[in-house]
Amino acid sequence: MLEPERFDTRTEATRRLRDWLTERAAEVITLEATSDYWRAVYYPRQDAGLNLILVNPAHLRRIQVRKTGLSDPAFLARAAASGMVMASFVPERVVR
Repeated sequence: MLEPERFDTRTEATRRLRDWLTERAAEVITLEATSDYWRAVYYPRQDAGLNLILVNPAHLRRIQVRKTGLSDPAFLARAAASGMVMASFVPERVVR
């Protein structure tokens, strides 16, 4: 079930995101790697042991027919759930 919500990358907002994901027992979290914005969301979740998929935007453009803005998160969630996207490699903290 998709339950859209919007969060920014400020520290307090990423804490609310963590709580929101925990309350819903999210099994997999999929993020699009846009510029460096993904890092503020991804790294703390990775350190917490959550199951994350970071997707390269170029890969998404090859499989998405058109970009519509609001439907992008829904498309990303469905693509990840169906195995249409590959996770980018993100090293663990000790390697970074």
